[in-house]
Amino acid sequence: MHLDRRSFIKSTAAACGSFLLPSAGWAAATSAKTTRVLDSALPLDPAEEAVLAFATRYANSVRFVGAGVLARVRGIAPRTAHLLIEVPEVAKLESSLTEGATFGEMYAQENALSFVSGGIEFTVENLLPAVFAARLAGLTVKKNLVFAHDALSYDPATRQLSDPFTAARVATLKLVNGTLAGPAGLDAVLRGTLDGSQVGLREDAALAAWQRRLLRMLTRGKEARATAQTFLQQVATLAERLPTERMKALLGSRAVSTALQQVFGIDTAAVIAQFDRLRPTLSGETSNAALWLALLLAPEIESNASDGAATTWLRSGTRFAVLRSSAALAQARALVADPDFPQG
Repeated sequence: MHLDRRSFIKSTAAACGSFLLPSAGWAAATSAKTTRVLDSALPLDPAEEAVLAFATRYANSVRFVGAGVLARVRGIAPRTAHLLIEVPEVAKLESSLTEGATFGEMYAQENALSFVSGGIEFTVENLLPAVFAARLAGLTVKKNLVFAHDALSYDPATRQLSDPFTAARVATLKLVNGTLAGPAGLDAVLRGTLDGSQVGLREDAALAAWQRRLLRMLTRGKEARATAQTFLQQVATLAERLPTERMKALLGSRAVSTALQQVFGIDTAAVIAQFDRLRPTLSGETSNAALWLALLLAPEIESNASDGAATTWLRSGTRFAVLRSSAALAQARALVADPDFPQG
């Protein structure tokens, strides 16, 4: 949802006010065993420094969390940055936004801002103190997470790194909660695959086994539509950030292929073969994402159905996924309009 700053202020105030206090049974957000002060601060990109400087106008505390922190720990420039910001007074946030935040086009959903700056995709959550504390506490609870790096938290003011599940101390991506299944499980598999590509890490044995098990499952009934939607929303991102062979493996997996066959009648093996045949004939200006979408959704794109996947599903999901899908879909429409393009 695209909002101006005034609308965002109103939505932030309403969202922050609706959060509940953390339950008394939740653990403290950090402990001596899982938190350490780094000898030197993690190096931040100029764009990250600028966002941090803006946040300190109104924040009590700021935490970088998740995969972006793992990338920094490993000395890799991150593609993403996720910040949790403790807002003591909504009025301070209002005045800071009114004074201006020069990070390009911003989008707001409830209490979160998303924007791209310096090539990094930023998600900034503005939280009242009780909610901020609850979020940090939740990073120590396995049931709230999937991967060990989901729990990483870095305080740039104190150089404290919180790493409850030792994500930063091993050379693999770690699984901490393998209870998800179905569409939610596939969403987690895709996110883990993308996070691994960002930080250059392979899965540990438990994570690799869990991913294989989920991808080998046959998708039936009501779950087929949700599974197809989950995958299609990520096609553009996956095609942009993963090697083509990895993309083919995901598309050809039993979970994805059976869902697409049930919902759209798609033969994924035929789609992969068509991709291999057509990719060498197209210029580099045509993205892999556009070709995949054109091959997968040609009838929906051609009909431009208002309730079809091409016009509805690809406009939902995270803001960044939607932007990539929109760009790929525009190219896919041009491909499908070519009379020589294969239709099914």
